[in-house]
Amino acid sequence: MDLKLKALINPDYDELSALFLKVENNKSEKHDEDFVPFTPNYTNFSVNKTFTNLNLFFGIFTPNDKLVGTIGSTLVPVSFQNTSLLSSAITFYAIDPDLLPLERETLRQIFQQLINQIREFDVDFVWVYILKSINLEEMKTLKEDLQFIRMNKNVEGLVKLLGSEGVSILRKKKDLNIVLAQLAKVMAGMKTMPVPGGKIRDATPNDYPRIVELLNAYSDQLILTQLWTLEHLQRYIEVNRQLNHLDYSSLKSEFPDTPFGFHMKLWERDQKIIAAILYRIAAVRFKHGDAPFGFWDYVAFSQDLDPEEKKAFIITMYNQLYHKAIIINLSLPYYDFKTFDKAGFMTERRKLPLFILPLTKEGKKLLELDRISKFYLPATDLAI
Repeated sequence: MDLKLKALINPDYDELSALFLKVENNKSEKHDEDFVPFTPNYTNFSVNKTFTNLNLFFGIFTPNDKLVGTIGSTLVPVSFQNTSLLSSAITFYAIDPDLLPLERETLRQIFQQLINQIREFDVDFVWVYILKSINLEEMKTLKEDLQFIRMNKNVEGLVKLLGSEGVSILRKKKDLNIVLAQLAKVMAGMKTMPVPGGKIRDATPNDYPRIVELLNAYSDQLILTQLWTLEHLQRYIEVNRQLNHLDYSSLKSEFPDTPFGFHMKLWERDQKIIAAILYRIAAVRFKHGDAPFGFWDYVAFSQDLDPEEKKAFIITMYNQLYHKAIIINLSLPYYDFKTFDKAGFMTERRKLPLFILPLTKEGKKLLELDRISKFYLPATDLAI
């Protein structure tokens, strides 16, 4: 099938919402996948959060101009071994289920068209996280036909169930069997552990430069990290605040105390900010209804904190969401992973390898590594 990419500079969010809901409902039925319902307003938020440049957000069209999918690339400045590079993450891949399965050559053409567009932005390398259980054929196409290199066998996401009440809700909403529900209850406990001194408070604009410092400090510790500027953080915050104005009325009666929307919390001690967490609480759709779900987008610690102090902050933030959401989900592939593990988070069972495609001489230096394990990039999957 001859499918063409066209930039969605002025997206029709009603049309995109209908397409994404169709795609997600199909994945839910075939793969038992939970998802955030793509209403028009949520679609608007998600697209603008992901793409700072809509010239890299594409609709996939048939020869008669029917929209049958999307794909795009988000530009991410990174530090690689103390060198600044521009990377590009492939994401927002969605295909109308009526067209599936796509032929291998059609897949190759879609990805090749996207890579051709990416090259125009002086990108050093392209990267992508791929959920193998759903996008195995896409992974094969990128790896075997387009020479993407696997640099990490599994970028381990972490999850934490929010107590036995959260497990009970999950069992009802997801139709979890009794054995898995009992196992979940064992994993759901979290001790009360006070933060050693200082206070937890909301972030203000005066704090933004310090948050940027905390996030960028990981470039001194890790091989590959996202680079932040104050302007980048301000845009991220501005777009995420759109979540605060979405309609949560259908869940408010069942979860009246849940603080839906976007949040920024800081740990301050001796008048110094030593930890930050940027997170959101959204409605996730399960087999038998919706429930609040916490996504920890970014967590950053001062580099002089010890593991027990970090653990205390994590547990404190967990307890702030207790009985207000059912799950915390995060993807933080960096050395604080062990701290989250000790705090009681467990690894997701899904396999999510990392692939890269170098486009420049500087980008090819990544291939000098056998594996990239210590890195901090956004949790941006291939598929919606």
